[in-house]
Amino acid sequence: MQLTRFSDLGLRLLMYLAVNDRQSPPVTVAEVAQQFKMARNHLVKVSATLTRHGYIRSLRGRAGGIELARPADQIRVGDLVRLLEGSEHLIDCEALHCVLNPACGLKSALSHALNTFYDTLNTYTLASILKGRSTGDIQTLQYDYIRLVV
Repeated sequence: MQLTRFSDLGLRLLMYLAVNDRQSPPVTVAEVAQQFKMARNHLVKVSATLTRHGYIRSLRGRAGGIELARPADQIRVGDLVRLLEGSEHLIDCEALHCVLNPACGLKSALSHALNTFYDTLNTYTLASILKGRSTGDIQTLQYDYIRLVV
């Protein structure tokens, strides 16, 4: 299974926000897009989805930005990926009009595999995946950005 670009962007955005411990300037979508060399427009869509589902909070105004809406140790990676992927099935047997659909065991096997995948990812939190070098790398990105802005 390969995750969509949408999920990739969402995970990296939340990782960036989880490492942030600065008060000023606040993290913005433009900053994250620049630091990860990703399209700002795509990241805006991801940010809107994460805001709508309570993962991040949007701060309005001139000094506005984005921040995590809950602690990183309370964000389960599996739940997050399930939300961002937006698909309940690895294959859509109904859309394919497959003649094997009524008696085929493939749909059940793939569903079980997908649920096992999400359950395994749920053994990790956003905080736990940031242990190690990732945190230092993100801190360096943030420090470099602040040096350029301030």
